[in-house]
Amino acid sequence: MKIFNKINLAAEIIKHSEASMEDLQELRLIPLITFVLSAIIATFTVFLLVFVWSAGSEKEGPTNPDFPDLIDGNRVKYLEQNVPMMYVYSVFYIFMFLMWKGVIVSTTEMIFMQTICTWYFTKRKATLVVPLTFPKLNFSSFQ
Repeated sequence: MKIFNKINLAAEIIKHSEASMEDLQELRLIPLITFVLSAIIATFTVFLLVFVWSAGSEKEGPTNPDFPDLIDGNRVKYLEQNVPMMYVYSVFYIFMFLMWKGVIVSTTEMIFMQTICTWYFTKRKATLVVPLTFPKLNFSSFQ
């Protein structure tokens, strides 16, 4: 009998969530906004990782002693990389990506919870003001 009650409770929660989505159409934009913000953070993280793995300090050293005449003065410039620091920076940037992703997801969950709680405890659903709607700007007043 306990499992039957739990299943009924879950079904009621799903019904209420579905009803809230009918009244609050703006909630359908939140996953898209979350995805766009996550894609921006991921792109920035990839940019930083590419930068870290391609950066280094310019050094000058001898060329291959078997072919001394191939490069002027038997000297060549090369890029010296600090590999342990590259790993440290890479782990840090990946960690920061995951932290920012957590902030984005947590903020999304807070918006959903606040909006659904407001909807649930409002008696007259027609008067509900959704916190996700933006006021229309009247640009004529700025002249």
